Order: sequence, then structure tokens, then C-alpha cells
Amino acid sequence: MDQQQAQSLAEAFCREQVPKWEVYGCRLTPAKGVALEGCYLFAITVAPDPDPRKPRIGLGGNYPVVVDRETGACRFVAGMTEYQSLRTKRRR
Repeated sequence: MDQQQAQSLAEAFCREQVPKWEVYGCRLTPAKGVALEGCYLFAITVAPDPDPRKPRIGLGGNYPVVVDRETGACRFVAGMTEYQSLRTKRRR
């Protein structure tokens, strides 16, 4: 599967997992600085609130979405320990 197909699967997964996906103006972009062999990773970004006094929303601790390249299975990165391990394996 290519990256665009994986991103479509990740978006469908996020829409199911995050009830206010559209309300928050969420979108996915390829995650930078992290890598997991056999997977695509996508960062979640949330549209800024027009009122700058309101805090920015962070979904799932801002952990990336992981898409398995073979099966298309999607999941969120499982916490800080996994996220840190992905950062140490980043591509150079």
C-alpha cells in the first residue's frame, strides 16, 4: 500500500475514534522525526481556535497514528515509552 492509501485508512480510523474530528478541524500529515519499520506514521494536527485565549486541543497526547503497510491495521502510538522508542529509530 502506498502512503496516500495508508493516510485514507488512518483518517477513517480517527473519525471513528475521535467523535469531534470534524468539529476540531483535524487533519493528518506524515509524521516527521519518527519511524517504525513496516508502518506509516501520521501526525494529528488540530485547527487553531479563532480565540487565541483558548488552549489548543491535543488529541491522544498528540501521539501519531500508526498504519501497518501490509494489513492496513491502524492504531495510536501506545504512550510515551513507545513514542520515545520511535524517535530513537528515526530515519537518517
